[in-house]
Amino acid sequence: MPTAPAPSGLRVGALGGVPVRVSPTAVLLLALLAFALAPGALEARPGLGPAAYLVGAAVGVLVYVAVLLHEGAHALVGRRLGLGVESVTLGLAGGRTAMRRSASRPRDEAVVAAVGPLVSLVLGLLALLAAAQTGDPLLRLVLEVMVLANLVLGLLDLLPAPPLDGGRVVKALAWCALGSAHRGALTAARAGRVVAVALLALPFLRTPLTGDEPRTLDLLLVGALALLLWTAATEQARVARWMLALEGSTLARYVVPVTAVDAATPLGVALDRARAEDSPLLVVVDALGRPTGVLDAEHLDPTDLGDAADPHAPVGTVAAVPAPGAVRRADEPALAVLDHPALIPHLLLLAPDGTLAGRAALPPYSPAGPAGVRGSGQARR
Repeated sequence: MPTAPAPSGLRVGALGGVPVRVSPTAVLLLALLAFALAPGALEARPGLGPAAYLVGAAVGVLVYVAVLLHEGAHALVGRRLGLGVESVTLGLAGGRTAMRRSASRPRDEAVVAAVGPLVSLVLGLLALLAAAQTGDPLLRLVLEVMVLANLVLGLLDLLPAPPLDGGRVVKALAWCALGSAHRGALTAARAGRVVAVALLALPFLRTPLTGDEPRTLDLLLVGALALLLWTAATEQARVARWMLALEGSTLARYVVPVTAVDAATPLGVALDRARAEDSPLLVVVDALGRPTGVLDAEHLDPTDLGDAADPHAPVGTVAAVPAPGAVRRADEPALAVLDHPALIPHLLLLAPDGTLAGRAALPPYSPAGPAGVRGSGQARR
């Protein structure tokens, strides 16, 4: 299932030019499968002895090959559509595909999401056909495990809930209907919560269907999955609401005043002004009012400045040059800041004439939706 985290794990190769990494947690799944499948392997082939555990581990490797093909399908289609694939990582929970960009069209979102489960279902069908033809009990056991693994990987991943691929398909359909990727994501998040609640009812269907009471293991597994889906849906809803708050607006909507001084202003005087004006940033500007330096007045530790901590020293000798991407025009789309999310707390905004207009105070994440900050503040000089 595609995601966007930074690549992690040990690189073990590449699939179609896409780096493949393995997380240390994958060893846990291999060990679990080795112990779980060893008794069945011994029953199918009594003379195996301790080698039955190697058979179980080998089946675990085959399961990861199936996961790799599932994720590789996401990666190769995503790269073909220009989404910039970082890597594929295999771990305890299966696999994930890290991409640099999100799909720009609902069709691309749906295709990238659906291709992985489709590959798994095809693999499961092929394993089922092969299992029906073989007369070797051990080979049949291996193929039956591959049928189960691929059907679970394909069908479970099609549940209409984030972060599963089915949730991304719902997002694409809602995006197409509503005309907004972020509204599509919010719709998918709501569907995910419904699925999470519905899953909790599944174990209790055993009683009317079979007459048996729900098993503790079933309750634990379904409860864990429901919690995962509810948590993921809640986080996606938060992000989608935040995106919707920014969608269609410019950074000028979120500009607030900031303390601006010239480079020759004594450090002590400049800090006193910033504190008096309750400004977290202190910005050094040139004679034309353009930002040339910035100082985090709110979290400044004088001991970090060494000799430059002299309150009579010019603030221009202490302030740092703004990081690339930290100075933006106020008329830019608000969503443009997402290419440098780490710079958002220190984002400086320019007026049309290139002078400092203030800093950006974007709405924070909130379960109830972001609280927007409106205003047309200017830099205080």
